[in-house]
Amino acid sequence: MKRSALRLAVGIAAMALLPTWAMAQVVTTEATLQVGVTGTTNGSLSPRGDERADLVTTIQPGLNIRRQGKQVSLMADFGLDMMSYAKGTQRDRASPRGRAEINATVVDRIFVVNASVDVRQVELDPYASRAQLGSSSNLRASETYRVAPAFTYDFTPRLGFAAHTEQSLTRQHVDGVSDLRSTQTTLRLEQKPAPVGAALEVSRQDTHYTSASEDNLMVESVRASASVQFLDDWTASASAGRERSEFALGTRTEPLYGLGLQWMPSPRTTLRANIDDRFFGRGWDIGFQHRTPSLSMTFSLSREPVTSSATLGRVEAGTDLSAFLDAILTTRYPDPAERGALVDKFLNSRGLPKVVPGAGSVFADYAQLQTEGNAALVWVSQRNTLTLSAYQRTLRRLTRAGDDTALQVGVESDSRQQGGGINLNRRMTPQLAIYLGAQWSRIVGLSDREGDSTRETRYRLGFVHNLSAFTVASYGLEHTRFATTVTTLNSYVVNSGFLGLNHRF
Repeated sequence: MKRSALRLAVGIAAMALLPTWAMAQVVTTEATLQVGVTGTTNGSLSPRGDERADLVTTIQPGLNIRRQGKQVSLMADFGLDMMSYAKGTQRDRASPRGRAEINATVVDRIFVVNASVDVRQVELDPYASRAQLGSSSNLRASETYRVAPAFTYDFTPRLGFAAHTEQSLTRQHVDGVSDLRSTQTTLRLEQKPAPVGAALEVSRQDTHYTSASEDNLMVESVRASASVQFLDDWTASASAGRERSEFALGTRTEPLYGLGLQWMPSPRTTLRANIDDRFFGRGWDIGFQHRTPSLSMTFSLSREPVTSSATLGRVEAGTDLSAFLDAILTTRYPDPAERGALVDKFLNSRGLPKVVPGAGSVFADYAQLQTEGNAALVWVSQRNTLTLSAYQRTLRRLTRAGDDTALQVGVESDSRQQGGGINLNRRMTPQLAIYLGAQWSRIVGLSDREGDSTRETRYRLGFVHNLSAFTVASYGLEHTRFATTVTTLNSYVVNSGFLGLNHRF
């Protein structure tokens, strides 16, 4: 924990101590303190008959920084989560958390650099209870450091070149679990469709596991594509090329083909669909986004190779509630800095969760094929806020098309997850809001974990009282049911009441 906190502090300090000329406009620098007390009927998460009541105290100091300059923007949120159990049903814990991201324009419209550091607590065992505030059970630290320079140059209004590379390091802080180093580089020369266009793309991806070199993944490809624009807002494309993949002690070069379609009738609505035949079989990436002044919704389907470094250390697509609210306010508040401050104020005053439910963290020390679907909707009116989400994710060991999967051994991290959530928040008076929330998640083991499954359901009723412009109190009740077939885990039921105070300085 000390090393995580030190690395996080160093990373954020390095980002914050930039030349003051690049940070001409300071948007917000805000300290926060959250204090909470939760009374629970089952602090030890024990099966029926062995429950032990407890009183849990949480203290969360934090610091939020938002700065927007002509050439540099900085976002940083970090702090410490401290939990103490009056009767010792779980161990006391202090965990660092934080994310900092910087975007720097080195040469206007030509060279930019994005860098980030992310420290969070994720599930130690994906079949145990989901990571949540107020419980020190089933948590481990995960750190990700990332830097991504990008170069773009337009030879003409239609002809341009782009070069992008991303380096990342993910540290797991668990004995016997690999750290990951990942590099992804793409070079692209493109003639924009007007109405006919073309592109040539070269890419390479490398992922290295520190404890198992035979499970490293390398994929490189060369692809040529042609595109045509029609009916003003539709674009269709076709591509072909070669792809070389190296993993599981084997290397193979194979052809790849793809078709794409994009519809963008306005800046508020986007539909994309890409389907490819690749070394692992059929892959796809389908997405739809739409926003209005009161609603934001997204839908996505994908099938692609992934490593754990691709799913840890970042906010998962479709889970960041502030991104939905930001989209809703885009038209009314075009300035990103002003809009970001309004989103933060809205979240705090309504007591809204920072994220909508998404799939949990499942670490694998080998490359996997991920098939995933996500849907989320956020609706906001003068007094009501509604969030809906649903997801499904299947992870299987990555193989090439036609390989015999029956010969695989040591496949312990393949799984299928599904779940979702609903949260309705209503503002009763200018100072008081009430909310009802429910979420559920289920994970089923595949391959070596066949027969293992866990289901968790949580219901919450709460009130949010704005005591002043800077102080918010929250209180309510929660009911959790956890059922599992895993022999090393317990099924349990927990009822709890909570009281919290959030103050912004």
